[in-house]
Amino acid sequence: MTNCIHADTVTSVYTLRQTQEFQDWLDGLKDLRGQVRIVARLRLAEAGNLGDWKPVGGEVAEMRVDAGPGYRLYFTRRGSLLIVMLAGGDKSTQGRDIKRAQRILKQLEMEP
Repeated sequence: MTNCIHADTVTSVYTLRQTQEFQDWLDGLKDLRGQVRIVARLRLAEAGNLGDWKPVGGEVAEMRVDAGPGYRLYFTRRGSLLIVMLAGGDKSTQGRDIKRAQRILKQLEMEP
């Protein structure tokens, strides 16, 4: 008897939504290994495992991905079920990326 979890038994805890800016950033990464690690991290987050994350100001938080140049995924939570991925970047552009994520969040809040 083997111990394994079948994919059809894993349920999502969170629904993840991605802004166009986040999708464009992820699609534009030249680091394919990093891209794969980020997508895997998003799947873990959907399953309820946010892993290494911290609040970075206001309602924006940062998931850290230990790959490549130190990728950062900026998100906000809406209620207990929805996570909105706002922007992405790496350690070298962290300050600028946090400000961009906060600006995107403000724009989303103003939309009807």
